[in-house]
Amino acid sequence: MVVVGYGTQVKRDMLGAVSSIEGKELTAFSATSMDQSLQGLAAGVQVTGSSGVPGAPTRVLIRGTNSLFSGTEPLWIIDGMILSGQGGGEIGGFGRNAGGAVGLNPLATINPNDIESVEVLKDAAATAVYGSRGANGVIIVTTKSGKGGKGTLDLNVNYGISDVVRGPNEIGFVDGPTWLALADESRLNAGLAEFDPNEVLVSGRDPNAVLTRDQLADVNYFDEVLRQGSSTDINLSSSRATENLNYYISGNYRRDESILVGDLMERMSLRSNFDFKPLENLSIGTRLQLSYVNRERAANGGAPGGNANVGNGGYNFANTGIIPILPLFHPTVTGRNGNPILFDPLSGRNVLANLDRANYINDQDTYRAIAGVNLQYNIPFVQGLSIRSELAADFLHASNIEWANTVIREDSKYGFDNAQTFQRINYKL
Repeated sequence: MVVVGYGTQVKRDMLGAVSSIEGKELTAFSATSMDQSLQGLAAGVQVTGSSGVPGAPTRVLIRGTNSLFSGTEPLWIIDGMILSGQGGGEIGGFGRNAGGAVGLNPLATINPNDIESVEVLKDAAATAVYGSRGANGVIIVTTKSGKGGKGTLDLNVNYGISDVVRGPNEIGFVDGPTWLALADESRLNAGLAEFDPNEVLVSGRDPNAVLTRDQLADVNYFDEVLRQGSSTDINLSSSRATENLNYYISGNYRRDESILVGDLMERMSLRSNFDFKPLENLSIGTRLQLSYVNRERAANGGAPGGNANVGNGGYNFANTGIIPILPLFHPTVTGRNGNPILFDPLSGRNVLANLDRANYINDQDTYRAIAGVNLQYNIPFVQGLSIRSELAADFLHASNIEWANTVIREDSKYGFDNAQTFQRINYKL
């Protein structure tokens, strides 16, 4: 049986283009969100990640780009509920994006272990049920319920590691002495004097950011911003089915440490699915999911700019704006207590400056509740005819905090607090 719009149908009797994916296929490898797990499982469905950090938005296209100017994301439906936040697959993500950090994919708030099946409606027949909202295709997600006469208690624990497939060393970034030799040679060929590091530092805002050639360093900035990532996923569930009652209850904890130093995501979720028959021809079902996601986002931007005026640095700037001869700590100047001080942190070129949470914080807390209730009455003496009514709600709230001190911001500290809320109520009579 395949879920199609408002009901189910035997797969061999279907005329439209539909791909059906079992839930166990989605959990064959560890992923922070279900849309990431769809990659390669359905013909005509293209899944592209916008970033490698945990919880980043994923772009899902069904049979290619269907519009030049309008949205191209499919319609996501979970247990009959159309999701808030444009379904969760939009490139921008949910929540404020600052310091080069990416927003949260709303689908990352949903535990993939709770999914029974996914149906992808790929042709124009999807618009017959969902109207223009289904023009880019529809993805229908059905969560688990109790099966069989016996109760089950399952505990699944997964741990994984992640690393860059082709890192900076494989690409071939030069070291400090090689970079300086190339700079000197190019200037000599142009009839100029040897390289003066203070020509680079003139844009810095730190009066101590002055170097002589013998104070130059050999720094691999990628060693400072990259690490081996890891993920831990713990899922506990219980289910049972009887003649008049079946239920599925689960709890999930997931922690992802990104390959970017200082970037992590934690998710805690609870799900409760109940179906019971108080009368012979009447059945009632309830669906409830509660989730909380905490993200500590490492800055991944560039030089200071705009009102924020914060030197963001990070991996992106390590690729484009940092040269390997600049030291991380000043070679001669120390702080009041005699400890080394960061070299030129206001320029954004010192990646250690904003990796320290004493200098920079960019956090996002997301709360989500998806709840629904359905009633179905089977008409007596008319086999296969029933009346069904559904009511569902989706509530999603994200709070974003960004803060920087005067180590990476001129003159004064910087703080920003922003909150966004999406809510949707869906009913079918």
